[in-house]
Amino acid sequence: MPDKFAFIDTNTLLHYQSFDGVDWPAILGVSSVALVFAPITIRELDVKKDEPNPKLRKRAASTLKKLYLLWEIRSVVRPNVELIIQD
Repeated sequence: MPDKFAFIDTNTLLHYQSFDGVDWPAILGVSSVALVFAPITIRELDVKKDEPNPKLRKRAASTLKKLYLLWEIRSVVRPNVELIIQD
């Protein structure tokens, strides 16, 4: 079981460094983390992928693609960082 669970919001996913490029354990001061993506976050990303702003549209689409690929393959984002997508 991870030391911490971190819920990532849509704005963080759209406007900051990609979630898989962040050293979450170091930032949170723990040895392992589970990144939790709530259904509302997935829905908001899905809406944003049709956004008129091309930068947000591209970022939302690429984030969703990355999430689903990681989830299908192994549910591990990087060492000591697992992925949980709530249904």
